[in-house]
Amino acid sequence: VFKYSKDERVLTFGESFVAGSDESHFCKPTDVVTSNDGSYIYVADGYCNARIVKFNAKGNFLKEYSMPDREQQLIIPHSIIIIEALDLVYVADRENGRIVCFDDGNDDDETNEYDQDQVKTIIEHPLMRTVYAIHYDNNK
Repeated sequence: VFKYSKDERVLTFGESFVAGSDESHFCKPTDVVTSNDGSYIYVADGYCNARIVKFNAKGNFLKEYSMPDREQQLIIPHSIIIIEALDLVYVADRENGRIVCFDDGNDDDETNEYDQDQVKTIIEHPLMRTVYAIHYDNNK
């Protein structure tokens, strides 16, 4: 995962072609999003690690979001949005067909879940604070 200025790469997250699940490695990340002021960076580490990782603007690890119960574990978290005014992190949990909402202001990883069919990506309408999901189902 790379952060670029207008002219050059200014920050690298992880290590190229070295998979891992610690604070400085990823395994096939699927999405990245930043806070409005750039002070926080969220990475969906989806295909192998089933987690969301939060960093500060300098690339220092701050927090990992994952489901506490193995039966509820994220399977390919594919898209992230943050709603800063509400301290919420929404995750499209693609293979579980749901949207998981983490409370970013709570250290207990409090979550809400919204079942969807094969949710692929999510977006937010910033003025209305509405979340939209794009999903697919081959049987419909």
